[in-house]
Amino acid sequence: MTARRRSADAPVLAAAGALAAGVCAAGFWYARARAFDEDEFEHLHAAWCVFKGLTPYRDFFECHMPGLYYALAPLFHFFRVETDAGSALSFVALARALMWLVSCASLALVFRAGKEWRGARAGAAAAALLATTQMFAEKGLEARGDVPALALWLAGLFFLLKAARTGRGYAWSGLFVGLAALFTQKILFTFPGLALSLLACAAAGARRRELALFAAALAAPFLLACAWFAARGGLRDFLYFNFLFTQGLRGRITPFFYLLRLWEQNAFFCVCALLGAARLIAAAARRGASAAERCLAANLAGLLAGLFINPVPERQYFLLFLPLAALAAAALLVDACDRLAAKRSAWLLAGALAAAAVAPLRGMAETFRRGNADGAERIAYGLQNSAPGETIMEGAPTGLGLFRPAASFYFFLAPQVVPLVSEAEYRKLYEGLVSGAVAPKLISYDESLRRLPQPIPAWIEAHYAPAGLGKILKRRL
Repeated sequence: MTARRRSADAPVLAAAGALAAGVCAAGFWYARARAFDEDEFEHLHAAWCVFKGLTPYRDFFECHMPGLYYALAPLFHFFRVETDAGSALSFVALARALMWLVSCASLALVFRAGKEWRGARAGAAAAALLATTQMFAEKGLEARGDVPALALWLAGLFFLLKAARTGRGYAWSGLFVGLAALFTQKILFTFPGLALSLLACAAAGARRRELALFAAALAAPFLLACAWFAARGGLRDFLYFNFLFTQGLRGRITPFFYLLRLWEQNAFFCVCALLGAARLIAAAARRGASAAERCLAANLAGLLAGLFINPVPERQYFLLFLPLAALAAAALLVDACDRLAAKRSAWLLAGALAAAAVAPLRGMAETFRRGNADGAERIAYGLQNSAPGETIMEGAPTGLGLFRPAASFYFFLAPQVVPLVSEAEYRKLYEGLVSGAVAPKLISYDESLRRLPQPIPAWIEAHYAPAGLGKILKRRL
């Protein structure tokens, strides 16, 4: 980039950098203060189980890919999460801070991808638009596998765009996408777009050897994971709970619910993204379109289609296509500003980014202000009213049994999971309760547990009494 070009881009880079830096800095503070999502309790408990030497899927129920659990497990060496509520909450805050650090890396990768595709202005505008998208800020802060998966997938996309231009980097692209798949099955929804991208690269002259390297690098992490679980006698369980069991899961809402929420939170972003995506896909369909343009269009179209195919279209799925929507929106804004004010386009773009950020930033502040006192209280109550070896039973994860052994194979029985558990498993659970083999010290008796097949709820109600905090029950004396 020449000195003249850097000077021309300075207003955009300064405005985008200030917005992204402000959101990133605030995220580290909110890591301790923001309300918990129940999924975080599920994932952190699974990581703790791995730290205790258990194998996911074989020894305890999980239906998410294991990358996050093995990544977080070593950190438990530095915390007393089983005996000290303050230490347990500090671990949760650290896990969230690490997730947010990864989300900040995702913003940097969006900038690099935009710069690779359309220059520094587009990259900076895309990063600023994404940083001020409330849904990204909310989900990017949570301890869930989708967050590192996004960063790894964006790294793969960046190398794919680079490979489309230079012919080098296909192996790195495949490797990063393959690693992303170890953190969430949702990466499978990127595969159709990636396949079309590789076809576009092949049409542009990519060698078969490079495409074969992409495929080999993509498959390698998953094959190593299969070997890992096979060596522990858990390969069948790993494959079943991640790819067969999940086929029965159904979301409680339709994609339109969160699309409407996205519109309410970031209307300007939605308008620009919709128009930008339509323009990008139309441009990619024309003869003479660049391979990079076709890569972005194919991946964006594939992920948007996946939103309506995904049986559980929760907000975390939006993390995958919001960066591409931000890139399409940024390209549209850059071109529009160039046409409206060629000599002052950078200043116009900087002003548009700043003005568009006001409402979303206000919404983020309001959301984060709600606090997590309830979740912190349940975590502390569970630790203070049970010994480290005693078990706890929950419906939807609440934090009560976060760092305690589960009463049975199923750590949690959330509404989506309850219909998928077999009659034999419920019979085994009931027999265990009656015999004492399953003897939870505390039970979070929510609506999900109340709807378990009889006589499980009746037995619980006969042998447990309210503990005095919410829906928590304790064993009768």
